[in-house]
Amino acid sequence: MSENLIDQLEDNLKDCVNCIGKKLGEEDLKVVTDKFIECSQRVEDYFLKYGITQNKVKNITYGDVAQLKDELERKELLLKRNLDKLTEYQSTLDQLHQQDLTKWKE
Repeated sequence: MSENLIDQLEDNLKDCVNCIGKKLGEEDLKVVTDKFIECSQRVEDYFLKYGITQNKVKNITYGDVAQLKDELERKELLLKRNLDKLTEYQSTLDQLHQQDLTKWKE
């Protein structure tokens, strides 16, 4: 946030506080308080915008993490299937090898 905006808010607050106890006209009080309110609204707008941006980043990050977890689960499942197939193929090869050995012995 611009330090200038914070400085303005601080100055406007000081002006409001300084008005307490002074005999100012109603119009002067209105001008001072309106300046403070306007500046505080700009500060609020800044923080709301910044807060929304931060929430979007968090949501994107959480979404990315969820997608990565899903992808990991899919890949783990694929690895398990491939391992099962590999085990099956290895078993088939072992059986064929045993058959060949028994044929040679005969």
